[in-house]
Order: sequence, then C-alpha cells, then structure tokens
Amino acid sequence: MQATAPGWIPRVRIGEATLKRLQERFQPHLTEKAAAEFMLDRIHESYNNYRTNLYDAFQKMQNGIPY
Repeated sequence: MQATAPGWIPRVRIGEATLKRLQERFQPHLTEKAAAEFMLDRIHESYNNYRTNLYDAFQKMQNGIPY
C-alpha cells in the first residue's frame, strides 16, 4: 500500500516502510521541547561516532567542506 507523503514533500508517493522510517527519524508526534531533546540526543550519539568522523574527514578532504 502506498501513502501520500506529508505536505512538505510535494506530489511524492512513498511506501508504508519509508513513511514509518521518516516518522521514526523526525518524531512528528513530539512536542517542540521533546523534539529538540530527541535531536540533541542524536547529535550527541553521532559526535564521537567513528563513521561520522570518518565521513566528515572525507568531506573535508574531497570537497573542502569543514566539519
């Protein structure tokens, strides 16, 4: 079954699994404060993550994007 994407994604049809993953990632049901805390937790999780740091170093080397 296909679902229509939220209004911020115009005229795109996405599958149920994709919609579920987007909802898990962005947590649209949370209050503004809870959503901010959720995102800060994700930032803290990625801050010392080896893969994140490796990707950031690659972006800097390849594209000149500082981290």
